[in-house]
Amino acid sequence: MLNRKKWGLSLFLLLFASELFKNPAIDKPEKWKYRSSEGGKWNIMTDSSKYITRNGKGFLIITSVPEDKKYVTTMTLEPDTLKPISIKIDGETETVFEAKYRGNMAVINLFRGPKNIRNKKILLAPVTYDQRTLFWLLRGYPFDKPKELEIDLIMPLGNRCSMKVRYLGTEIISVPAGKFIAHKLEVEPNAILPMFSEKLRTYFWYSREKIPKFLKYSYPTKNESAELMK
Repeated sequence: MLNRKKWGLSLFLLLFASELFKNPAIDKPEKWKYRSSEGGKWNIMTDSSKYITRNGKGFLIITSVPEDKKYVTTMTLEPDTLKPISIKIDGETETVFEAKYRGNMAVINLFRGPKNIRNKKILLAPVTYDQRTLFWLLRGYPFDKPKELEIDLIMPLGNRCSMKVRYLGTEIISVPAGKFIAHKLEVEPNAILPMFSEKLRTYFWYSREKIPKFLKYSYPTKNESAELMK
């Protein structure tokens, strides 16, 4: 028999989740160029977005292409809520990763990498997003009415992680694209021991515009970062 309390909570979360993030640039194609670094080596990336309609339904398609074009990531999201529909990474001759989101289930395939994952099924909460979409997702945060958000993220190897998103205010930052007064967000995993959560904190900066631009990302513990170039 269906547990009415659980069903009521799920319905509440479903309604609430639709308002967690809202695309500030719906139907407006964009293009960003940024540099990302892991361990001090910079890689140049270009992200571009477009909106399409298929069978009467709208989709947001984001393509992320490195300068060497070795691996191309294509992210398909719901255009208003920015919830994931599919994530696909193509190499020069083959698909190396694919995640498909349908209803309350995600199916993960890693065809090449540290693990051999085939048809891994993950149950989803109404507040589940994909880690690879964070640069685009977080700019849909309600900067005008800041509040702590709790979300689930599907990580690149197919595990699910509960996260807290916090607004830390504004600060002046400089990136290759210029000097900005930026919104700052902190993303922290929900860990049993606070000392572990603190080490895994990541930070994101967005411009204070009607349509915020991604400006900067930092993961201090792993010496990872990204900065907008133009």
